[in-house]
Amino acid sequence: MADLRTLANFHVIETLKKNPKLVEEVSEVAKDAASSLGLLLKDPVIADAFLPVPVTLLPSLTSHHAVHEVLQLQPEINLLMHRVSHDRNFLTQSLAGVSSVDPFIKSLLNIYNQVDIDAQWELDFIRSDYLLHCNDPTLSFVDAVKAGSYKQVEVNMICIAFAGLSSRMQDVHNRVLNFLECDVVPAENAGDVLPLYGGALKLAHGVYSKNFPATGKRQQVLLTVIHPEERNTMDQRMVEFESGLLCLRRTFQQIGERATLDEEGRLLIEGLEVAVVYYRVGYAPPHYASDKDWETRLLIEKSSAIKCPSVAHQLSGFKKIQQELSRPEVLVKFISEKSVRDRMLETCVGQWDVSSSAEEATKHIQKAFQSPELYVLKPNREGGGNNFYDGQLISRLKEVYQTDQAKEFILMERILPPLQENFLVRPQKPTELLHTVSEIGIFGVIIARGDEIICNAFAKDILVRTKASTVGEGGVATGYACLSSAIILKSA
Repeated sequence: MADLRTLANFHVIETLKKNPKLVEEVSEVAKDAASSLGLLLKDPVIADAFLPVPVTLLPSLTSHHAVHEVLQLQPEINLLMHRVSHDRNFLTQSLAGVSSVDPFIKSLLNIYNQVDIDAQWELDFIRSDYLLHCNDPTLSFVDAVKAGSYKQVEVNMICIAFAGLSSRMQDVHNRVLNFLECDVVPAENAGDVLPLYGGALKLAHGVYSKNFPATGKRQQVLLTVIHPEERNTMDQRMVEFESGLLCLRRTFQQIGERATLDEEGRLLIEGLEVAVVYYRVGYAPPHYASDKDWETRLLIEKSSAIKCPSVAHQLSGFKKIQQELSRPEVLVKFISEKSVRDRMLETCVGQWDVSSSAEEATKHIQKAFQSPELYVLKPNREGGGNNFYDGQLISRLKEVYQTDQAKEFILMERILPPLQENFLVRPQKPTELLHTVSEIGIFGVIIARGDEIICNAFAKDILVRTKASTVGEGGVATGYACLSSAIILKSA
């Protein structure tokens, strides 16, 4: 039987729907709670000004069994992605087609082929994103949540966002629930992702110091590579501060002007030695404004500093690799245990290379022209705003199908999540009541050198991003979604 207090919190929305003035007042509570807890984005126009991050007014409902399944799977995903990144033949062959038409991936592969990945220590923050899937439209929302299972949207291998801000969303919602005289959500797992990620940076720093002892008085530091117009600073700072390390924040351009390698491969900048490089930029072509920026990325990758992530780990996160790993005959190359493979494949939906001439791929491409609402068309890009749905899917598919540009795209079966009513609270906009869907993210971390794994862990904290059901993308900083937290039904 479901937890009755949990469902009581869920049903408070019925009271709010009848009282617009209460919604307005509670929205201010949510904004103030978010701001007081540091859930802020830099204003895009006014220097030194911040805006509260978009949030849902109420938590999002999910089920314990569905969350538990993907949480327990994360260490296996960490290992899978690490193994893929070190299989040079698989990675280069899988990306050969898309790299022939995509200069960005080609440039990353060029760096990858100049670096001895197996000899380097690597740190990676990994986030697996999922949507709850239930294809029975006759079920009520609560029953659909109970019956649903999580299907993988993607595995993020670079610039993992919201480890900081999401860890405080439960506090935001508990302040809202307290104002509404509802039971607050128990904080059983709240906040464990920050110690995990901050601790991993510190551990990686210690690994570096052991292998490259400091010389003289030169300090060994954390270098965060940032965008020159970064807005999600608070989230990044929370992770940096949690590590307790001396941290420099520099752009590719600044690093290119100031960094050098010594004879041992140590990365030196501004009189300091870089122990760990933490990328919060570098996942999209505009982040490399010139050839000089690519030279800077190569300099970093060739250095002895521990990268988060390495170029190898970044390459393993492209959509083409995800599509390949959804095939049982490919997955078996990396995961020997059948039970683990079965659990991984259970989270996969159908995925097909648009450039493939295979009968199965052709069948689904033709079906997508007729029923685009059943699919999403994905290019090999990160950061939000890149996918094609419905009519736009048809138009783009017509443009690229049976051309070289088809190599850039993966056609993915569309996940069908249950719809939940919720209020979206966004800065400088009126609060809206909408039908929403919620995507969760599972945070993982791995530290390794080749087959030597010294850290493989995950956080029980989960990221929850909620968006209008009519919106395809899921980025919060890019304006598509709101941060939320989870109310978890403890039994089906």
